[in-house]
Amino acid sequence: MGAAKRENIPPVSPEDSSSTPESLNVSRSRGRPVGQSEDLTADELTKIISLPDRRTRQGLRDYAVLLAFLNTPMRKGELVRLKVGNVIDEKTETFITYEGLKKRSKKKYWLKIPIEREVFDGIVRYIKSEYGARRLKASEPLFYTLGKHGPYQRRPITPWAIDLIVQKYVRLAQIQKRITPHSFRASYLTLRESEPIGALLGLSGHASAQGITPYLRASQEKKRKAAGRYSFS
Repeated sequence: MGAAKRENIPPVSPEDSSSTPESLNVSRSRGRPVGQSEDLTADELTKIISLPDRRTRQGLRDYAVLLAFLNTPMRKGELVRLKVGNVIDEKTETFITYEGLKKRSKKKYWLKIPIEREVFDGIVRYIKSEYGARRLKASEPLFYTLGKHGPYQRRPITPWAIDLIVQKYVRLAQIQKRITPHSFRASYLTLRESEPIGALLGLSGHASAQGITPYLRASQEKKRKAAGRYSFS
């Protein structure tokens, strides 16, 4: 038998890889790094979203990715599966819809998260720059890798590409915290912790308050401060 023919497969860019960088040290034991990463304040999130250079293709893509991440409670795996048709304009309101997956039960569910018009417009600007004027199919990927590093291919964005985007802008913002992509989900929910529990459950996709509690990072700190405000001994 002759030697197998070697296919001319393009190498994989770091941005294209589906692996997670070892530097993130993300635990895989339970599928999510709750308790290992920290949340971000409103000021820190504002700093991060101000950093992408929207005059460049990469900056416009990164800005759109961060818009989707900072303005919804989606997980990294949910973000990379977004399609063009998941960004919805109903004239009076704008939304991002996406399919969630419960880690333990493997049960799938759909979420429809309201976003501000400015957020919608920022994502649409990226879509127009990426796809041009041609008519789009709802099933086309929303985000792409850049495909600019040597022979690497342009392809739908990967989890590792998201890791790299997060690492880049956290570093540029000079934030000295342990931040992973999951930090954005925790931050979204923590900043809204004063909302009714029903609203938080509807936004997060959790069925009970027990499921959402680990995401409310700031709550425990506020409880400690409240408890320590008066001490009698």
